[in-house]
Amino acid sequence: MSKDVKRRTEPNQSLKSARFTFEQSVGVALLLFSSLGLVGWMFGIMPLISVLQGAVTMKVNAALSLFLSGTALLLVHRGGARGLRVARGCALAVGAIGFLTLLEHATGWNIGIDEFFFYETGTLVGTVHPGRMSPYCSASVLLSAVSLWLMSRAGGFSPWRLWALECLGSLVVMISLLGLLGYLVGFDVSPTLWRMTALAIHTAVLFLLLGIAMLAFARREGRRRWLIGRGLTIVGTLALVMLIVVASISYRTTTDLLKYSEDERLTRKTLSVINLVTIELEDSPYGAWGYVITGQEDFIKEHQVINTRVQSDLTILHELLKARPYLEERLATIEPLVAERVEFLQKSIDLRRTTGFESARLLIATGHGRQLSDEIRTQFSEMRQELEAILVSEHALVEDKTKQVLSVLPLGLLLSLALFTAVLFKLNAEITRRDQVARSLKHTELLKTSILDSLPAEIVMLDSDGEILDVNEPWLHFSREQGVDDGPTMELGSNYLEVCSKAIVTKSPYAEAAIKGIREVLDGTRREFQLEYPRTSSGQAEWITLQAIGILHEPKGALVSHLNITETRRAKNELRESEARFRSVADNTPVLIWEAGLDKGCYYFNKCWLEFTGRTLSMESGNGWAEGVHPDDFDRCLEIYVNSFERREKFRMEYRLRRADGEFRTLVDTGVPRYDAAGEFLGYIGSCLDITEIKEAQSKVLKVNAELEQRVATRTQELQLANTNIQRLNDDLEARATKLNVVNEELESFSYSVSHDLRTPVRAIDGYAHMMMEDCGPQIDDNGRRLLQVICDETARMSCLIDDLLSFSQISRQRVEPVAVNMHVMAQEVYKELMATQPDRTVAFDLQELPPTIGTPTMIRQIWINLISNALKFTSKCPKAIIEIGAEMGAGGSWVYHIKDNGAGFDMRHAHKLFGVFERLHTQPDFEGTGVGLALVKRIVERHGGRIWAESEVDQGACFFFTLPEPGPMPEDPAAEG
Repeated sequence: MSKDVKRRTEPNQSLKSARFTFEQSVGVALLLFSSLGLVGWMFGIMPLISVLQGAVTMKVNAALSLFLSGTALLLVHRGGARGLRVARGCALAVGAIGFLTLLEHATGWNIGIDEFFFYETGTLVGTVHPGRMSPYCSASVLLSAVSLWLMSRAGGFSPWRLWALECLGSLVVMISLLGLLGYLVGFDVSPTLWRMTALAIHTAVLFLLLGIAMLAFARREGRRRWLIGRGLTIVGTLALVMLIVVASISYRTTTDLLKYSEDERLTRKTLSVINLVTIELEDSPYGAWGYVITGQEDFIKEHQVINTRVQSDLTILHELLKARPYLEERLATIEPLVAERVEFLQKSIDLRRTTGFESARLLIATGHGRQLSDEIRTQFSEMRQELEAILVSEHALVEDKTKQVLSVLPLGLLLSLALFTAVLFKLNAEITRRDQVARSLKHTELLKTSILDSLPAEIVMLDSDGEILDVNEPWLHFSREQGVDDGPTMELGSNYLEVCSKAIVTKSPYAEAAIKGIREVLDGTRREFQLEYPRTSSGQAEWITLQAIGILHEPKGALVSHLNITETRRAKNELRESEARFRSVADNTPVLIWEAGLDKGCYYFNKCWLEFTGRTLSMESGNGWAEGVHPDDFDRCLEIYVNSFERREKFRMEYRLRRADGEFRTLVDTGVPRYDAAGEFLGYIGSCLDITEIKEAQSKVLKVNAELEQRVATRTQELQLANTNIQRLNDDLEARATKLNVVNEELESFSYSVSHDLRTPVRAIDGYAHMMMEDCGPQIDDNGRRLLQVICDETARMSCLIDDLLSFSQISRQRVEPVAVNMHVMAQEVYKELMATQPDRTVAFDLQELPPTIGTPTMIRQIWINLISNALKFTSKCPKAIIEIGAEMGAGGSWVYHIKDNGAGFDMRHAHKLFGVFERLHTQPDFEGTGVGLALVKRIVERHGGRIWAESEVDQGACFFFTLPEPGPMPEDPAAEG
């Protein structure tokens, strides 16, 4: 990934919503003041284009450039592709203005852009050409245009672009400060160099703000930080600015002091020269007069020397008075008088030499020379007075400036020292704080390392290229386990992506996805990436979660972790299976089931609920289920539900819920709080039962009870009378029952005796018949042998009948001894025993799982023998016999056993005869039998407290049903009661 600083083309929403940035403020200021400048040029308002009277004006092109720069600055901050394009257009226009103006200065051409919009009239202050910006202003315009172009480029800011932006902004700030410094210290930097146009003061201020805005933009985009803190930097900058201001003021004050001192010195020198000239002019006549009186040539030489000195001093005086033109003009009026006086004296000398003393004396006696001397003396006296007045004022200025220097320098020095002292103390405090922070960071780093090493996850930090920068201890352990001899390792300094690339070579289906996802995180196209993949560690298969999270701050990179989720995945699978089982059970349960979360909203309803209401899960989710609650019950139910939810208590409530057909059904709803393994509350689970019929039955019972209560009073007397009759009848019944028991016992005894006594003659008949067939068989004809066979068959049937009667009699006398009986095993054993006697038969026997029972095993075995043998007998004529034995839960809650066949069946009109003794529904030739077996089965079932019945159709088979008690207390034996 490129290490450029990334910047969105959309506006920074956090800055846009949180505060008005400095760059925006500068952009607005540029638009406002440049607009005022343009308005000033448009309507000729001088205060808008020249802040100070007689100062340099803000040129039209400068105002236009600042307006476009402010527009570009606002558009850059706003962002957006369209806004950035417009900003670049503004930057190009600004750059063109600056470049063409610099070209005019460099070549001396006049391209015509200076007064393209407005003409500059009046006195040109600090301006080489009307309307033309100074080179410094043009340079600032061009530098600002380049900076705005860089700022408006879409995409990221590379380090060189930020560096260039900072350099350009610094140059603009320096040029602006130079212009302002010239105004501050009293000399103009720009116009004194090459006689170029000056930089207007408000133009310099606006370019200074623009340069600072560029630096602020670069700092924000480059995420620069204050090295010593913002506050300390501001204080230090203020101290430096204060020092510069004090130095500038001191420089200006000292310069003024030197200037005023020099002016005072020149004034004093001028006074001295005037005094000297006055003395020399007073002395110059004496030489001429001496010659006139004496005629000696030495006086002429003295006169000439004095005249020469006067001329020399007048020349010096001219030079001294050049700074004061009005005094120089007065000196110019004195010089002719001096020349005329010199000429007058020279004329007296010439007369003395040519005509003698008297002519010269007469000339001097005219007094013209004295008049000239008085006039000269008066003029010089007036000049002296004016210069002395000037000297007094200059001396006062010198004293004032001296006082300023003596006050400003110590005060400025004191302020600077105070600020620098504050900076030093603050810097010392900052260094101390940073030292503490460094120690804290070191402690935090150690704590972080300790925490990372104690985590179960394998964690690695990558730079933007995928190089490993830091790892924790579990990662080192993982690296040593997964290290390879040939190729990159996973230690510090190696490249994680190269390791994954090698896994691609080994045909790992997950490595390519991992590389792609991590690269996207490193490139910043996605914030997070996660992948689950299998791996083998220490010979064991594991599932690992790879997670990569991008690092937002600089330097860019990512945190990659490997977490072993084998147990978690197994637990999730088990939980998912458990959840699926729960859903399956819940959906197949004839109960309305619901689940609620922490927000009290229900998010699960089972299939039975949805079928009941006729609505979808999305319609019922949340609080949608409450739409079906009866309005009269809603508030009460809501109060119970919310209060129980807040107290985490079990609740039970009744309410009416609308069924799919629109009918309101009464439900009883039971809710129980749910908790996880850690005891954290998860919500509620509840079930609802439809108790509408119960409620209706209760209503009926209440109604019946009320009616009964009304009848009780009226029938109490009848009941008392009836009780008397019932008591009499009970006594009679008890007497008859006693007689009946005696008769039954005698009958059973008789049956047993008869059966026992008949067994002997039957055996004799059967024996003799077989003897005759064996011994006299050849002598007996076929009819005789047939009759003997009939006798044998009938005696065999009689023997079976006697056995059945004995069994029936024994069953009546045998006591029931309840023990647990495995019905399934017993039925299977009986079937195998009976089939052993019929090895040639093929029967489709279906024995289903049978529940156990309690009773006497021999009796219950007799039930299976008789019922299974009957099924085999009546299916003997079927081409494919089918016998099914099973059990199902009856309506009364007890198990109902059945045995079903596809045999001959019977007519249900004769079903009442089926279990009678000696009752047969089929003829003997069709199916053999004694008519006692089913009666015996019925007797055994009834003695165990059960009942038996049958269902059948002719030629469609029959099905016998019987019930027996479940394991538990044995019901009382009816026979025992008798």
